[in-house]
Amino acid sequence: MIQFIVQWVAPPALGAIAGLSTVFMRAELERWAERRKYRRELIASWRSALAECWPMDHPSIAIERGIGAPICQSSAWASLRPHIPTELLETLEGPKGKAGDSPVKSITSMHMGGNARLRNMVIDAIAAAERKWGLV
Repeated sequence: MIQFIVQWVAPPALGAIAGLSTVFMRAELERWAERRKYRRELIASWRSALAECWPMDHPSIAIERGIGAPICQSSAWASLRPHIPTELLETLEGPKGKAGDSPVKSITSMHMGGNARLRNMVIDAIAAAERKWGLV
């Protein structure tokens, strides 16, 4: 009886188990690779939006536009916003819940050092999300 099971039942059963597990593992690996690819593209879009709206080589452009305004109004900001620390969000957008305030705080009176500091804080938040996702 045991010889029959080992010779005729076990090989097909093990083959079926191996085949099914291979299919599921391949699907999981593809999903993992797609998620990594999507996250890399998301990080790239955040960085390009930051470079476009808040240029480092011409900080006066960001001052003229209002430092937080361009990046906070971009579509990339909507996906980046959950990864930004609350204190930085309040600095860029203004405090929540104040009636009559615009959702984007204009920081035009800020000096250049503050501009670079805020920009670097956003860059650090992007890098933190990248590290959290294991992309670095």
